[in-house]
Amino acid sequence: MDPNRLKGKNILITGAARGMGEANARSFAQQGANVCIGDLDLDMAQNVADEINAAGNGEAIAVKMDVTKREDNTAAVAATV
Repeated sequence: MDPNRLKGKNILITGAARGMGEANARSFAQQGANVCIGDLDLDMAQNVADEINAAGNGEAIAVKMDVTKREDNTAAVAATV
């Protein structure tokens, strides 16, 4: 895997505190992306972000996000950018 393929890219992933979303976040970060972990469970999202940051390639932040709420979507996009 190329550790610089996504370097400088910011990616928002919803439902990223576990499962497929978490796997995608980790994969994108390993490729150099900065990822925003969006999930209803902020504690779990923060754990994933902390682990990604500790790994040392891409950077991660966590945001509480309910995709059914426009204001959560707007805030998550702003945090990602």
